[in-house]
Amino acid sequence: MIQALLTIDDVASKNTPAIVDYLNERGIRALLFAWGENVERRFDEAVYALRAGMLVGNHSYSHPAFSKLTFEEGVAEIERCEAVLEELYRAAGVQRKYR
Repeated sequence: MIQALLTIDDVASKNTPAIVDYLNERGIRALLFAWGENVERRFDEAVYALRAGMLVGNHSYSHPAFSKLTFEEGVAEIERCEAVLEELYRAAGVQRKYR
């Protein structure tokens, strides 16, 4: 059996529930990489994705060009998104197994 991991970038958006429903109808579980800013703006859509069985991972807080950041600024972007994702998983009532 061939297996693959589907990843989707830049969630959450207004389209997240439709994407999640489409994938679930076909038995596909995906890893959704989220910007912290997008999760804050579309929190309910991100909660929906988690409760529907998707995984949500860190894609930085504001999706800057990391090559233009200092190391400290890059770490701050990742850590800020981590805080948003911790709150997201808590609100969704889903255990966060992966980071």
